[in-house]
Amino acid sequence: MIKAILFDLDETLLDRDATVELYLKSQHARFGLNHIPYQVYRDRFMELDAHGYADKQDVFQTLVSEFALPVTADHLVADFRQNAWKSCVTYPDADRVLRQLRSQGYRLGIITNGSVESQRAKFLASGLSALVDMVLISEEEKVRKPDLEIFVRAADRLGVTSAECIFVGDNPQTDIGGAQRAGMKTVWIKRHLPWPEELAVVPDRVVSNLAALLIVGF
Repeated sequence: MIKAILFDLDETLLDRDATVELYLKSQHARFGLNHIPYQVYRDRFMELDAHGYADKQDVFQTLVSEFALPVTADHLVADFRQNAWKSCVTYPDADRVLRQLRSQGYRLGIITNGSVESQRAKFLASGLSALVDMVLISEEEKVRKPDLEIFVRAADRLGVTSAECIFVGDNPQTDIGGAQRAGMKTVWIKRHLPWPEELAVVPDRVVSNLAALLIVGF
């Protein structure tokens, strides 16, 4: 019997790309980068950033070099860390789905890879942590997805077993692969990442939005 539902954060509950776009518009204006059209700057950043998986120093160094920006990569990285998550955009169905699942009696949690500083800033700006029972951040836990330890740890803190959990995430390897190795059922939410052909695991369900979780049931 499923008693708990765990979620990834970025690109599962939090629309990271939309959030970054808000920040890039303000950064473009604050640093006076008007010699580069905003859309060109945004598109190149998004390409280099690879949905957050690229090193920011490399990303901004490339932008500085390609666009001859009147600022150093170090300044841009510092600005990103300080300001990127002051305003956060969640997927439009995130709040409603979390509230409804909670009203149905499920224990809810979030497991996210990343730094404590950046991920807590996202929780503060989005309000998501108030809608779940527990949040685990990899830097704080000293273990990262797909290590099964962080999934088992989350289940234990919710007072359930791994077999009583479903994990919902967008990353086939770190989310689905890791959760399955921990003994959880999995739901892959299709966002930006393709499913690798070589990946041996198969998700228990595939959805294209969070609201579908309320339809398929558990």
